[in-house]
Amino acid sequence: MTRRRMPAMRPLRFARRWVALWLVAIACAVTVSLLPAGDVPTPSIPNFDKALHFTSYLALSTYASMLFASPRARSLAALLLLAVGVGVEAAQHFLTATREAEAADVFANMLGVVGGLVLGATPVARGLQWLESRLPITAPRTL
Repeated sequence: MTRRRMPAMRPLRFARRWVALWLVAIACAVTVSLLPAGDVPTPSIPNFDKALHFTSYLALSTYASMLFASPRARSLAALLLLAVGVGVEAAQHFLTATREAEAADVFANMLGVVGGLVLGATPVARGLQWLESRLPITAPRTL
């Protein structure tokens, strides 16, 4: 008896576009994290930046759960996001003069990634499939 492997991706009509959007979102998170501190307006609420780290990585991880069907693929995406979070903190330390690397930021990122994995076990994981089912189906253009 052979075991059938679960496909890595969810069945999405626009899978490549959704993955590209996810990669752009990651690039945006990295860019904002490396901008000079004065260029990123934030309210003077204590630990507000930790909440931003958590929600950003929660969104990125949840989105990955909507893209990837197999537990292995979701785990690899989570590891990628964790590496990005650690890499950004290292870059803030070594490449910027106005940013500080903080272990608490890495921890907030990690909690966000774990939260996205948890949401991946709920109906939220089928969010992109739901969205695609509501998009109008258009016929290919003819010249």
